[in-house]
Amino acid sequence: MKLKKLFVVGLLALIATVGCSVVIVDPSSSTPGTSVDTSETSSDSSDVTEVTAIKDVIDEIMPFGLGKGVCDDENPCVKDKTFTIEGYVVGYGDGNYALDPGQIYVQDENGDSILLHSAKDLDKFSNELYLGKKIRATGVSDVYNGLPQLKGFDFEIIDDTIADVASFYTTVTINEVLDAEELESDLRGEYILGQYKFEDLVVYTEPTTSGLTTFASLADILEGKPEDEVAKIGVYRFGQIASMYLEPKIKVGDVVDLYASLTAYGYGETDKNSIQLHATRTSETFQAIVKKEVSPEVGAKLDAVAIVLQDLVRNNQ
Repeated sequence: MKLKKLFVVGLLALIATVGCSVVIVDPSSSTPGTSVDTSETSSDSSDVTEVTAIKDVIDEIMPFGLGKGVCDDENPCVKDKTFTIEGYVVGYGDGNYALDPGQIYVQDENGDSILLHSAKDLDKFSNELYLGKKIRATGVSDVYNGLPQLKGFDFEIIDDTIADVASFYTTVTINEVLDAEELESDLRGEYILGQYKFEDLVVYTEPTTSGLTTFASLADILEGKPEDEVAKIGVYRFGQIASMYLEPKIKVGDVVDLYASLTAYGYGETDKNSIQLHATRTSETFQAIVKKEVSPEVGAKLDAVAIVLQDLVRNNQ
């Protein structure tokens, strides 16, 4: 008996010295016991995926700031590097993701967002990825039109609970956004790559399924500002979303509240310095586009604006 005790003590001392693991098996049980790690640190962490905060991802991809002119030999951007992030699905990159699949905006716990482009498994994407779900996604870094993104991504849902999507969106006006961003030399500003709710936008041009549909500030129109002083912003592929979710069909002069991600096309180039919005899609628990009722007085003014705009279109054809 003493010999057995000495053997056990010696074995445990050896284990403590080399810092390895031992499996203790209960002889009265037919199932294996629990693995006990007697070392202070894990013996193998190579299979643990490192999650990077989205702001750190953006800063590493484009360390010299955002914009199309910053990725050159003197100021290189980091492409083709694999990153893993965690966050909530807060928006879609285009209107009908079934037509242009696998583009989502993900926002992490710090409030930072990035576009994930081209899901690897489109069947899994369309069946499982819904607004408000928390995911872990891995993709390869890229830069498109002066903005960072992760392409060719794969993902797993780490929380099936659907969060309140509207809570990720901050209410702003297009005047605030344009004043802060349009004249900046780069996009490292207060609003870019964020999610925002824009209230009281007037549909200013016919919704299109490909390019930009222009929206204008209702407040500016009612104030009687000249046409060239009315704040306006474009929404990419708005016609896709409008045709999917709005009945009756939306038209010039209608007023809406819009949930959208703020992005830009060709930022850093003077001829393509275009701030724009990507409206997200409606889900069972989230209404991304809200068509609003207006008073007869406001409606009459908007009808007059619509007539003027339609005349402008006809005269320019």
